[in-house]
Amino acid sequence: MATNHASLRTSFFWLAMLLYTGLSAQDTAHVLMERHGPKLGIGMASIRAGGSGGSGLPKFGPLGGWSVEFPLSRRVGLLLEPMAITKGGVTVNNVLRTRSDVSLLYLEVPLMLKLSLKPEPQGTYLAGGLMYGYMVRGRVRNFYDGQEVSEENYSTAAGRSQLSVGLGFGYEKRNWLLELRGQTSTGLLSPIVTANNVVISFQVAWRFPERKKKEKTEEEEDGEEEEE
Repeated sequence: MATNHASLRTSFFWLAMLLYTGLSAQDTAHVLMERHGPKLGIGMASIRAGGSGGSGLPKFGPLGGWSVEFPLSRRVGLLLEPMAITKGGVTVNNVLRTRSDVSLLYLEVPLMLKLSLKPEPQGTYLAGGLMYGYMVRGRVRNFYDGQEVSEENYSTAAGRSQLSVGLGFGYEKRNWLLELRGQTSTGLLSPIVTANNVVISFQVAWRFPERKKKEKTEEEEDGEEEEE
């Protein structure tokens, strides 16, 4: 548990540094408006027992939701991205010829700070933040010698809520966001030490064009024509 607390403090420190760096480069003359649109992706999930070392094989699964960005400055934005994401893992014992497949479906709400690495918002960026997740469905399938022998609902004594930390590296081009993101659960919402869910995902978001900005530009052009 002490390790989890230290990890969370480190994450908060880097979030504060991202926010400070971006706000220091703020251009108040720039009109800032929120962007939003659908997000899809694929994740590679695994389960780390007690947060010490990996156990099992990765499990691939989809994710999808809605991405909303609230600009704080030209370089910094706040991403709010409610989504459904699959987690879990696969454990194989070659000696006993057994395999256990854990499938988990979470409703998750990431809250991430996005920092552009260039003065302009387009191009490469870093992201970091926290995610609150709630498990809505889970199951465990057990196999022996390649044949399924049992299936049961997945349950945890620590409850269904989960807090995770995440870091991402992405690229922004016009209405598109492409990001490689890694995240791990912290166990801070669990009364006992449990296994951590780790997910490395590739995510793609498409945001609606900035229509309001275009309309304002047209109004300014009309005003200039009237003055002439």
